[in-house]
Amino acid sequence: MKPSDEMLRSPAYAALGGSARSVLRVILEEIDAPGGAAQLSTLFLLQAGLSSTAVTSGVPDLAALGFVKVTGKGTATREFASSDGWTTIVDRAEAGRRLAEGKAAAQRPARRRPAAAAPTVIPAVNEITARLPEGIRRSVYPRMPWEAAS
Repeated sequence: MKPSDEMLRSPAYAALGGSARSVLRVILEEIDAPGGAAQLSTLFLLQAGLSSTAVTSGVPDLAALGFVKVTGKGTATREFASSDGWTTIVDRAEAGRRLAEGKAAAQRPARRRPAAAAPTVIPAVNEITARLPEGIRRSVYPRMPWEAAS
């Protein structure tokens, strides 16, 4: 199935980035008829010449603007069904708003960082010396000529 002239002139298509357009082209090539669906994996999209960045950013954009309906997540096989949801978008501003909403919904929550560990306390030299066994002295190195004698 090829994109129609109406689709190519729509404000929703104009709002798509280049990567989303290339993903749409590959998906529509695999869908036989309008309203049809195709089972595609991320590996298939990569072998079709798309970059992984184009796939990960383009698929959510296509779903947000109503070009395709996607079922399944991750790199496993997903079903892409053609949709006419893009026809309800009347101007470029609405398309931009839907893209922003789609990206906000697709964002993962921030990772929680582990609590900071308590700082390690390094004992003072005299505490170390105090713990040495009986009869063992701490080594005393000779002083340099420029160091003041104590």
